[in-house]
Amino acid sequence: CAAVSVHGANRLGANSLLDTLVFGRLAGVEASRHVAQNGPAHITDQRLQQTQETLDQIFSRTGSEHYGTIRRELRETMTRMAGTFRTGARLQEAQARLQDLHHRYGQASLMDRGRLFNYDLLAFLETGFLLDLADTVVEGAIRREESRGAHARVDFPTRRDEEFLCHFLFSKTPDGELKMAREPVIITHYKPKARTY
Repeated sequence: CAAVSVHGANRLGANSLLDTLVFGRLAGVEASRHVAQNGPAHITDQRLQQTQETLDQIFSRTGSEHYGTIRRELRETMTRMAGTFRTGARLQEAQARLQDLHHRYGQASLMDRGRLFNYDLLAFLETGFLLDLADTVVEGAIRREESRGAHARVDFPTRRDEEFLCHFLFSKTPDGELKMAREPVIITHYKPKARTY
């Protein structure tokens, strides 16, 4: 077809299985090659000590709220306020809820305090990562005052290439704030077009 990706000119909505299989395999092959060429990553004793202190702090929490409640509310918040059709007002509300969920997560506790094969701890840590990811999604959606691809802002229904034909890159500052940079989109053969179906 047009060779834009593994699906050709356009894939059907929600049909990403082929992308997952192809690029998942490529990611694994490249990760293996990187380790073979560079060896395993070096982790300092200081970093190991910090991680141990973080885990000890999590295991010692006595709060009555389990992280599962926070995880469920996170899913509901993102579905209702940052789902397919977004507005600035709902995204601002999502941001406020995420702030509250972060605060509660900082006090939430585990049910399983075992130190071996603790899947409760694994899901707890994953919930923290999901909160960080949700912060990034919502912040990006607030800043992108246009509709593009799967990002549909009801209050900004058209694409605005002059301002937003770029990648948003987010990183966290040492104090935990999100910092955003822009990177230009490199257009080769196929210019962006509006979907017409």
